[in-house]
Amino acid sequence: MVELLSDREQQMKVVGLFRELDSHINQAIQTIYDMVGKLQVDNVTAMTTYLRSGVPVFDVMEASVDPFDRSVQIEGGPSLMSDGVWIWRNDLAYLVERYKVGLPDEFVSHAMKHKVVSGDKKIIASKWEKIVEAYELAEKGIRSD
Repeated sequence: MVELLSDREQQMKVVGLFRELDSHINQAIQTIYDMVGKLQVDNVTAMTTYLRSGVPVFDVMEASVDPFDRSVQIEGGPSLMSDGVWIWRNDLAYLVERYKVGLPDEFVSHAMKHKVVSGDKKIIASKWEKIVEAYELAEKGIRSD
């Protein structure tokens, strides 16, 4: 189970934020093109499973566009998911599965340890304002700590 820390103790971490995912993301943020094929093949299924098990905390009723194949739309792509510690877009699982997009070692270790998001989903969802704020700061290139 993911240990949820108090708001004062916990720093929300954003994973899988790339400048190509939205026009208003700070262009100094990492490009997805540098991360294609960086995830070890052995980790793809585990990471995809973990990302898909996240708690939806902010639903966006629109599709995102696959940055490599503009003809593909990912339903609910910009929606935010979390495990209470990490925050990611809903479309990250698709990008990891399809393109083996690299993820930070810290996140991979965390996900491998927990296998699926198992924290109290109501508590995670109740932190939606903090999660959205941390994500928006990350989009601007500002750390939330």
